[in-house]
Amino acid sequence: MRKNDVFHVYRERQNHALTQYVIKPGDTLYKIAGQFGVSVDDLINANALTSSLIYPNQIIVIPHKGQFGAVYFEEYVIQANETLESIAESVGITVDEIVRYNDITKLILAENQTLNIPRVYNRYTVQPGDTLESILVNTNMSAMELLAANKDIWLAPGVTINIF
Repeated sequence: MRKNDVFHVYRERQNHALTQYVIKPGDTLYKIAGQFGVSVDDLINANALTSSLIYPNQIIVIPHKGQFGAVYFEEYVIQANETLESIAESVGITVDEIVRYNDITKLILAENQTLNIPRVYNRYTVQPGDTLESILVNTNMSAMELLAANKDIWLAPGVTINIF
């Protein structure tokens, strides 16, 4: 797993439990968005969808408003002879979490295949005297990563932000 391979998918957590929804026949992203009071774009972004195509029994995450407990994903590159169990153990999550956040129908555990590994952001309250540069240095984040992790949040003393 390489820090440079991190890509962000923002999923909000509430009480450390993600709100998941199982797609039913006849569901559309538009219908689901209306049901949960979010936008279609929010659903697409929260689930790393490349189109609006969904299918029955697919599990998606419903994003919540607010930034607390947001989840991002690290890209994990499968090595030779790894199993779901060995990967789960090495990255500190369960096999169920790997299955939940990856298209298991396309998963063959081939060398160099990639998996999405969910990670929860840490939180940091901006202090007086903090600068963008000092926050980036202290968090080991790029400016783009910090910006993406804190969409719509202004950096100011007293504001709590998402960090690695």
